[in-house]
Amino acid sequence: MSNTPSGDDEAASTPEPVIATPPIDAPVFDELLTSNQAALLNLIDKLRNHGVSDIIDFPQIIVCGDQSSGKSSVLEAISRVSFPKDSAVCTLFPTELALRRGPTRKVKVQLKASPKRTEEEVKDFKQWNYETKNIDEFPNLVNQAKAGLYAVTGVDPSTNSFFADTLHVEVTDPHWPLLTVVDLPGIISAANPEQKEEDVDIPWQLCSQYMANKKSIILAVIGADTQTNVTGIWKLIKEHDPDRKRTICVFTKPDLAQYAENTIPKFVEFATNKTQGWHYELGWHVVRNAGPRDYYSTLNDRDAMEKKFFAKQSWAKRLNKDQLGVNNLRDRLSKLLEKHIREEMPKLMDEIKEGLAEAKLKRARLGDARPDTKTQRDYLTQLSSKFQRIVEYASGGQYENEAGFFPADPTIGDAHFLRASIRNLNQQFYSNMRFAGHSVLIVEPNPSDTSPDTPPRCWPSFEAVDIYEEIPSTESEPEIVTREAYLKEIRKESTARMGIEIMGSVNPNLPSIIFKKQAKPWRRLAKDHLQNVCKCIWSHFDLVADHIASKETAYTLKHHLLYDYLESRETNVEQKLEELLKPYEKGHPIAEDPSYLLNAMRLANDRARQATQTTLKNYQQGNKNMSFHPSPALNIPEVVNALHADKAVPAGELLFGNTLTMVQAYYDGAIRVFMDNIVVLAVEGCLLDGLTDVFNPTEVAQMDGKLIKKLAEEDKETQKQRKRLDKKIEDLEDAQRICRRGMSST
Repeated sequence: MSNTPSGDDEAASTPEPVIATPPIDAPVFDELLTSNQAALLNLIDKLRNHGVSDIIDFPQIIVCGDQSSGKSSVLEAISRVSFPKDSAVCTLFPTELALRRGPTRKVKVQLKASPKRTEEEVKDFKQWNYETKNIDEFPNLVNQAKAGLYAVTGVDPSTNSFFADTLHVEVTDPHWPLLTVVDLPGIISAANPEQKEEDVDIPWQLCSQYMANKKSIILAVIGADTQTNVTGIWKLIKEHDPDRKRTICVFTKPDLAQYAENTIPKFVEFATNKTQGWHYELGWHVVRNAGPRDYYSTLNDRDAMEKKFFAKQSWAKRLNKDQLGVNNLRDRLSKLLEKHIREEMPKLMDEIKEGLAEAKLKRARLGDARPDTKTQRDYLTQLSSKFQRIVEYASGGQYENEAGFFPADPTIGDAHFLRASIRNLNQQFYSNMRFAGHSVLIVEPNPSDTSPDTPPRCWPSFEAVDIYEEIPSTESEPEIVTREAYLKEIRKESTARMGIEIMGSVNPNLPSIIFKKQAKPWRRLAKDHLQNVCKCIWSHFDLVADHIASKETAYTLKHHLLYDYLESRETNVEQKLEELLKPYEKGHPIAEDPSYLLNAMRLANDRARQATQTTLKNYQQGNKNMSFHPSPALNIPEVVNALHADKAVPAGELLFGNTLTMVQAYYDGAIRVFMDNIVVLAVEGCLLDGLTDVFNPTEVAQMDGKLIKKLAEEDKETQKQRKRLDKKIEDLEDAQRICRRGMSST
């Protein structure tokens, strides 16, 4: 079957011609400009002019596909602007075509440096700007910009290397809609002899970067003369548009498709959008490219030739008419763009609102210009008032009073919530002390006649009184020994320290020595706890400073004021810890509280009760080791004899057991006092009490001028930043007004 050939615009073998661009056909673009569309596009145009582009990506159309797929021809037909055709190489860099409305027709071309360029290169790029009122000169402007790119980068033009830099083209016309179309370098599978391997990667990276913008409508251009399912563009579409909701597939060069006579071309099967695995929500289109012999015709002639071509093809009847030709494609894109803008407007308005709030917060942190000591002191007074208020709320647990500072969904340990964090640390400290505050855990095995499920008696033994789950965080655990073995250790200690005490008694210092060994972990656990509290307060101060002031001022406040204050508080609490440990590490046990004796008696009675219970049970069961037999009736004399039979308590058990009981009773009371003192006197008294004394309006009023200047003087960058924020706030406020008024008219 013979077809009229049309070469690809990127792989043509003829020299580059000058295409005569026809006068703008206003009705063509009026298709894009219904009253509602015009209002929406005008709204976006105004927003773009008010500096909102750094907040949101605006809708655009990106044209991508394999090398020599006919991308530029599609872009040219859609935009009605003639692009240059180079026989040597396809597109070497992204070309952003921005269609704008204006009173006169003109074209501006400029090079936009990629983020990887140096400052010097960026300056050189800015020099390459061109403008003309003759749109027919556009191809020449592109070539000049390309030459400028080679000149700036020093790359040899003969290498045909790809660039990540962007050619930005702004075309203005009274009838043009607001539209952004991007022509991307074609994807290639392997470098030619004149290219480097990295030249293969750059087109892939650029296409991926543009396709990642969720607001982009992807025009996937596929040559009908190629094997459709192996085209490289599908890999990127699968990555960035896996649901196939924002991709329009466009077949080019249908006149070059090879197929047997009286059969249907393979690309037509795909274009029906019914092939399994190849269904796209936005559908498929077929566009006929301008061939080599069409280069000197106008774009209007090109459209006429395309219409005539489709009218002759029998396979065209299998597709809907709106799938054929660039005019239908343009109409489809305009409707999609309108729909997309409508969907994005609520989000855009929310983002403008959020951006405005963020800009105002940053601006408030900078404060007003402060060229002298008075304005600097005024600024610090404002900051100190905020600092004082937030810290007082945080330390008092009043988190609802400063919603801008406290996160809505707090997590355990979040330093924003100072009081909650410290209370959690306190509870962890109590838990650690109860479970690991003793060097030795004394275990007394149960009598043989007790149930195997009965837990052994232990000391120290504290009942969990927290309403929270207790999970000790300390890594060291106490040594576990039996009571019998521990009494032997006490005997050794007593024997080694015998003095002038009477037989049957122990050295008066022995209970103190046993206690100090048992309480040895207190220092480490208390020190760790106080360090954790200090870290929490440091983190809280960092958060508050960063919240109330700019980055530079916050840094100065922290390093020249707040940190010094916190270091002095750490020194104070370290001294307090030594004071609280001194009675237990260097003094001797003092127990004047009657509860000490009551606790000692309770411990002794518990042991006596356990022994009596065991004896009576043995009596009742008729223990073979005893000198009597069970009697059906209770015999008081026999019971008394049973209680006293074979009960000669060893002297060691009596002497050292009583000593251990005294130490147990004292330890149980002392650890509670120590834990409370750490929390009340150290944490509260030395760290939290008067936490805002360092930075409040009263303190600022008393600061000398030198310190004021050090804390509040601003550099030139801060002044520039203030101007940028003022401009941004103004632009965003204008954008809000534009959105409110614009949406009411659409």
